Amino acid sequence: MVAICDDNEAFMDATEKQLKRVLKKFNIHNKIDKIITTGDLLDEHIKEKYDLIFLDIEFAQGDIKGINAARYIRDELYDETVKIIYVSANTQYAMQLFETRPINFLEKPIVYGDLEKAVEVFLRLSGHLDLKFTYTVNKTDYCIDYADIMYFKSENRKIIIVTKNYEKTEFYGVMGDVWASAKKARFMDVHRSYIVNRDYIKSFTYNHIIMTNGASIPIGRSKQKEIRRMLMGKLPNSTC
Repeated sequence: MVAICDDNEAFMDATEKQLKRVLKKFNIHNKIDKIITTGDLLDEHIKEKYDLIFLDIEFAQGDIKGINAARYIRDELYDETVKIIYVSANTQYAMQLFETRPINFLEKPIVYGDLEKAVEVFLRLSGHLDLKFTYTVNKTDYCIDYADIMYFKSENRKIIIVTKNYEKTEFYGVMGDVWASAKKARFMDVHRSYIVNRDYIKSFTYNHIIMTNGASIPIGRSKQKEIRRMLMGKLPNSTC
């Protein structure tokens, strides 16, 4: 289920029309709810468990800001599953938005092509586009959804996969081959020994990334400016 939450009903009607067109292109039929206040959004999400929320940042005085509603979803409901796409004419909130781990930011008025790309990312993350990573252990091939992988780590001649459930799997391989495959999903090549899924990044400094499981991932010296640019300047449009 999809929700559009905005205090401008005309904007929600226009977005719903575009969204139906995009979903039809991907042969996806999903219920779309239009919700005018963030309080109602939180109530409905608790009941309905939305898969995707298009969320305005600024609301009329007296209502909860979109960012605070998203924080409530992440920090109070402990919901890391629902995907959030912010929509706003105001682009000054980059660092605050990052804390709630959105998958995209769309500037108003929404351009159809940008909406299409954002929905494609959502479908990819939710498994509708069936993106999987394949690896071999003892001559047997295994597959895992990219959306379930938090990060890859290289250690000696082995690659360690750390999943969103904090499980670990090892196989023999090289990071170059992993990156050749993972770069088509939402991964970032941050260090010669680490490739991370940007959807599990909780925070970052100039030389480290903190994942949602608390792991501190170093950023390679030669990559620091590029990674910071991706996380701030292109947040959250880049699929890396």
